[in-house]
Amino acid sequence: MYKQFKHFSMIVVLLCAIPALAQRPYAVITAEGTAVATLNEEDLGRLFLGKLQVVDGNRLIPAMADKGAAVERAFFKEVLDMDGDRFARHWQNRLFSSRGTAPRELGSVAKLVEFVQRTPGAVAVVPAETVLPEGVRFIAFPPEPPPAAVATVPEPVAPAPATVPEPVAPAPATVPAPASMAPASAPATAP
Repeated sequence: MYKQFKHFSMIVVLLCAIPALAQRPYAVITAEGTAVATLNEEDLGRLFLGKLQVVDGNRLIPAMADKGAAVERAFFKEVLDMDGDRFARHWQNRLFSSRGTAPRELGSVAKLVEFVQRTPGAVAVVPAETVLPEGVRFIAFPPEPPPAAVATVPEPVAPAPATVPEPVAPAPATVPAPASMAPASAPATAP
């Protein structure tokens, strides 16, 4: 009995751990006063690449702790589909051509959270387990998917029985009779 309970409890522990392993190692945060509640992956990527500055009428300021940290590397790979070196080259090119301002790099998570807390519109990527102080909140990323619509599948309709048309007998061909075989006309009557 004890062995069965032991195996059962190990299975429960493993099943509870699976969702935690599947979670992202980072979270997206902003100041309480920022009106943006959610950001999808595309908009978040465009924000950190300098291709998007305003969302829902709110000017956003991207920030990160350190582009070499594991959290930022995971973010670059999953959201931007690039590594830290490519991200740095991207911003070198944009800055050289005067096309935007690179995300603020603050060096530590504590400094990053403090920056977000005092900067309206600041959006940052932090480790998922970060405890947020008052005045800072998580942004839903990606937004919760809408409830799945119930798809109705039409019932299959049985095909109508195939009808084979009745053979139709060809109509007799009528060939005009030659003039020599034409019926004689009635004799003319004299007055």
